Amino acid sequence: FGNAEILEETEINMRKFFSSVKNSVPVVTGFIAKDGKGEITTLGRGGSDYTASIIGAALSTEEVQIWTDADGMMTADPKIVKGAKTIDCVSYAEASELAFLGAKVLHPKTILPAVQKNIPVRILNTYNPRHKGTTVLNKANKGNTITSLACKKNIKVITIRSPKMFLAYGFMSKVFDIFADLKISVDMISTSEINVSLTIDGKYNTDRLVEELRKLGDVEVRANRASISAVATELASTPGIAGKVFSALGNNNINVEMISSGASKINESFVVKEEVADEAVRIIIGFVACVWMF
Repeated sequence: FGNAEILEETEINMRKFFSSVKNSVPVVTGFIAKDGKGEITTLGRGGSDYTASIIGAALSTEEVQIWTDADGMMTADPKIVKGAKTIDCVSYAEASELAFLGAKVLHPKTILPAVQKNIPVRILNTYNPRHKGTTVLNKANKGNTITSLACKKNIKVITIRSPKMFLAYGFMSKVFDIFADLKISVDMISTSEINVSLTIDGKYNTDRLVEELRKLGDVEVRANRASISAVATELASTPGIAGKVFSALGNNNINVEMISSGASKINESFVVKEEVADEAVRIIIGFVACVWMF
């Protein structure tokens, strides 16, 4: 309940139902569903969009439209960057990264059924219906461009320092077991010989977590941090771009406390103090405008 997934028979049942109402216009509320026993359940965050995507995939529609309160996915948060623009076309991988990393216009799970069937998903603005919005496809060919910058605030950085890590196996397994037992989700991770740093949502209480982690080594918690992530199709294959971005931040006295790179070919993420996050985004946008086309 609150995070239900579709059953295998859902698609067949939907096709049967909608084929019986061809002379009508069905209106489906979304979000609410029934489980295998007929009990009421809900699909969770983005549940209405998820419903639309499930129906679109089941009926093999030409496209799925998601109507929201924004002109689609943006190159940056328009509340931070006044010149932020709508992204015309974005790949599912990019949309998923941006949604996970802080972009709130779309939950990545909601469009997965449509994308798996290679059905385009368009994100449109209810309050600006003439705007063309953003189209999400399996693959978007944009060449050497940054798609967007995402900023996620109110995060905590947890650092564990232990000489036991050096040339040892199983240490990381013990760390993640603690997070799993306490049901705390990890967002970013960065490691060295005897240190591991992780980020978590600021909503989590860390008292018990710190208590358990101290059995493995010294623990430091830094709150009021923000992660900034650059998402781009060619990020991994563009030499020097990350160094230049960090140099631009350093020249403006903004310290980068943690970097997570390599896990995704289209994403480079780093952590700064929350109080300078907006300024950091604007600096990167200004730098990128001179190097890559937005």
